[in-house]
Amino acid sequence: MNAADASLWSLAPVGVLFILSNALLVASELALLRACLAHFEPGLADRLREEPSTRRLLDDAEGTARLLRTASFLGAGCYALVLFRMGYVAYFRAGGEGLFPLLAAGLLLACGTGLFLFFGVLLPRVAGLRHPEGTLRLAARALYLYAPLDYLVVKPMRFLVSAFMRRVGVRDVPGLESLGFEEQIEREDSGEDSLPPMARRIFKNALEMRGLVVSDVLLPRHQVQWMDLNDSVEANLRLARETGHTRFPLCIGDLDRCVGLIHIKDVFRRGSGPRGLDLRKLKREILRISPETSVEEAMHTLLSRRQHMALVVDEFRGAEGIVTLERLLELLVGDIRDEFDQEEDNIRRMPNGEYSVAGLAPAYEVERALEMEFADREVSTFGGQITAFLGRIPAQGERLRLDGLDIVVTEVDERRVIRARVHRLPTDPEEE
Repeated sequence: MNAADASLWSLAPVGVLFILSNALLVASELALLRACLAHFEPGLADRLREEPSTRRLLDDAEGTARLLRTASFLGAGCYALVLFRMGYVAYFRAGGEGLFPLLAAGLLLACGTGLFLFFGVLLPRVAGLRHPEGTLRLAARALYLYAPLDYLVVKPMRFLVSAFMRRVGVRDVPGLESLGFEEQIEREDSGEDSLPPMARRIFKNALEMRGLVVSDVLLPRHQVQWMDLNDSVEANLRLARETGHTRFPLCIGDLDRCVGLIHIKDVFRRGSGPRGLDLRKLKREILRISPETSVEEAMHTLLSRRQHMALVVDEFRGAEGIVTLERLLELLVGDIRDEFDQEEDNIRRMPNGEYSVAGLAPAYEVERALEMEFADREVSTFGGQITAFLGRIPAQGERLRLDGLDIVVTEVDERRVIRARVHRLPTDPEEE
């Protein structure tokens, strides 16, 4: 074996080492991305946080990702130098003159690049996404070797780049920890695979549903129309005609004493008039759920039980209101209205930039529309937030400031706030 052969074969193990090192870095970055996207597999991040080594990777996901990308970039550069060195050796090994040495060196470079892309980039990407847990557990042990690189190269360069970006007025992008469906949904892609506007809105609403419970979306008890067994059948049927609803809780004097559910179709199927009609015999069972039940669980319960209405009761079996399947589905697709519903929006944006908000508007809808949060998480409606803050029913025209909102009550009755005019106060003194 001559000197050229010895030089060529001595560089091959170094190239393999760089390929394997880059493979681990690429697989680790994709596995870390998969772990941060908790929507795909919620239990993955919890299992990884059980061990201190992998917990450190997730707690500083953005820093880890920067280290992985920088190390991968430097490793790829070193591999390129080794590959060109091998091509240089192969060129002179083949004679150093004419077309054949160039073809030999070019073939070596092409094969080396292909091996790097397949074994060092493409295959690790698949492995990192399909087996994130095992990949991160392996990477947690190997990344200690790259710690000096983080302190000597990555962090100083990150500081310089951030300072330059601030200097030229470019705002930094969100870190890896905030990466999720929300950012993907917000992308305004125009390609064939982009989400249609309706699908984007449903996905976004589904994500916002995760923190809601039944008490956030129920219809309060003072707004519930119910049939009373103490009233005559004619009075109860007149209530059904006036309201236009198809389902009514059947109670004895009070919503707390609910004995079942009346479906108006059952009354019509009886085929006779109100004379001799016994509502007790027509009643159906009514579901009872807790106000602390999550919206997802309540929707699953109603769908699995093939029910459209449930009574919301507290721990003392007192009725707080009702929740309907339609009300839950509206969280996903928006308002569902038929030809009998009144055209009145809970939240209307006015030409002067203010908002006209109904007192019965759910608090989470107001928070989403005005991009704010109420301090009182126990009150589910906008009007309830006002009365809870004041400790009384406000007067018409009364003005107050609540959680960054300037509110003027425009319509009120003796029991509740009907509508108010709302202006969001600026949070930045310069804006004000």
